[in-house]
Amino acid sequence: SKLGLYHNMRANSLLSNKSHEYGLLTNGHMDSKYFTQHPCKQTEFDKLYQYSKPQKPALRKRIVDSKKCQPGKTLLSLFPILVWLPKYEWKTNIFNDFVSGFTVAIMHIPQGMAYALLGGVPPIVGLYMAFFPVLLYVLMGTSRHISMGTFAVVCMMASKSVFLYSVSEDQISRYSESNSTDPIMVHASNMSTGYTPLQVATAVCFVVGLWQILLGVCRLGVLSVLLSDTLVSGFTTGAAIHVLTTQVKNLLGVKVPAHNGPLKLVYTYIDIFQNIGESNPVAIGISAIAISILALYNEVIK
Repeated sequence: SKLGLYHNMRANSLLSNKSHEYGLLTNGHMDSKYFTQHPCKQTEFDKLYQYSKPQKPALRKRIVDSKKCQPGKTLLSLFPILVWLPKYEWKTNIFNDFVSGFTVAIMHIPQGMAYALLGGVPPIVGLYMAFFPVLLYVLMGTSRHISMGTFAVVCMMASKSVFLYSVSEDQISRYSESNSTDPIMVHASNMSTGYTPLQVATAVCFVVGLWQILLGVCRLGVLSVLLSDTLVSGFTTGAAIHVLTTQVKNLLGVKVPAHNGPLKLVYTYIDIFQNIGESNPVAIGISAIAISILALYNEVIK
């Protein structure tokens, strides 16, 4: 009983100290702000609740443990489906899982087509990108709440190589037939390497896949902790601006030449404003209606 009383007093003392530290205790009573305001940073949360990350075992111990590797457990860790599928409750979960899977599949159709255009490949390729990753994740995934598929930032990064090292067959044929002086056609002819956008995108994805397999085998995913929240937020915001820029010309229905290198966003907007008089009213109308419906659904109906 003395030990329990000591722990209760110790807990009350810690709570009182933390309350004074954060300005939560007023005249001996807990301030209402304690119940309405929460720590806004991970460091504040850890400090308030006295959380510390568990220490990793020493390198020598990890090397010794690695010698005790069991192939069976390794296989089960790579393919979790071998663990959960035999225990799956078909009667209870199959209908709900079917409905959720069907819903996600419907969402992937327009999303995959749009991201394929963002990546510089035909829209049908977006359906392939949304289909095969899901099948692989069923076998090797560890979370039933994640749907793998196309991603705007990845498509935008892949499009840089696609637009730089490829040119569409339609553009080359039109340029060779008409000997056009259109800047877009001239740029496409000069930058042509003889590869189609699909070939370049396939090569990029294949090399990236090899690197990911290598990093996964070496367990180098821990390197992601070196990326700070500020860096990730800045990269995501910059990527959003790039994605918006690539779609402005489609929203207005104008044609502008592609730019590479520094200040390419600035040059892109300059070309857009110079050719804004050639905008397509039909494209502008469809874009405005689609954006209005999506905004109305997201802010009101949903």
